[in-house]
Amino acid sequence: MSTFQQSCPGCGRALELPADAKGRLGQCPACETTFTIGEVAGADKESSSDLIRPVETSDPIAEPIASPWQTFPATRPLQISECSIEEILSITLSIFSARWRSCILPLLIVVSATLFLVVLPLVILDAIKQAGAKGLAGIGYLLLLPVVFAVSVICSIGVARVAIAMARNEAAPLARFIAPVHMLLRAAGIALLASVVIGVICMVMLGFVATVNAAGGKGLGRIPAFLSGVAILVLAFGLAWQLWAALLVCADDKGTAFGSIRASQAIATRNRLTSFFLVLIALVLLLLGTLMGIIGNVVTAPLTILMFAVSYLLMTGQDVADPRDR
Repeated sequence: MSTFQQSCPGCGRALELPADAKGRLGQCPACETTFTIGEVAGADKESSSDLIRPVETSDPIAEPIASPWQTFPATRPLQISECSIEEILSITLSIFSARWRSCILPLLIVVSATLFLVVLPLVILDAIKQAGAKGLAGIGYLLLLPVVFAVSVICSIGVARVAIAMARNEAAPLARFIAPVHMLLRAAGIALLASVVIGVICMVMLGFVATVNAAGGKGLGRIPAFLSGVAILVLAFGLAWQLWAALLVCADDKGTAFGSIRASQAIATRNRLTSFFLVLIALVLLLLGTLMGIIGNVVTAPLTILMFAVSYLLMTGQDVADPRDR
């Protein structure tokens, strides 16, 4: 394969790049500056780092996000804009149709990691429990909990990074699956915060039902139990509605854990109706994938993740590589 050299516009490092990648977005492995491959440094074209522009808006995200790992100028905050669900779905389907093989590969990595690092240990621990060593199995389950959490965080942030790279049509998107340590820590913070909030909500609802039953209203307790279940579903939907972009902001290295949550809320606030339909469509795709089994999930899961990545880029004023624009 023929290659050529190009200097990184951020740090000046000489990079050896494939000739057939000209016109695509690339990222320097040293300073993580994003640039257009084949574009001469200093030309009068707008580099991809300039896609994050100041904008007059009352949204809190318009203020620069302070971060020790910030890779964009502090005077260039995220630009939040409105976009329609029709535009998002149209671009998502176009990208998925053109690059569906690359979209599916991250899911296969996640499935493989889950099988070997989570499912297999659970099978082994269950066998130990069945053999009578319940104490040893209990210790094993406790030790497995942080492993499960770590695998979920690594896979979640990795899939988000790959989806963003796919939406931008960057070269070698799978190389972005393994995120930097600081990004993993941020993603873990987001996951912990979401887990705590959901856990507290569930405990309050279950405690209310238990109190009603203890007071002697077991028959009446069915109504609070039903209402509590509905309330939990509504609150979970509301959290997803407000926080769907948090992991993507983190994966794009545009904020800390709290900063990513704040950015997600600002994005959802500017795009209330679109965000509502995004989460609703994601739930429908999840249901369809579940009903169709493994084959269905192979299609619906990558499509859902790509849809969220496209939405994030469009709503923050960043470029999306629509195959139809070629």
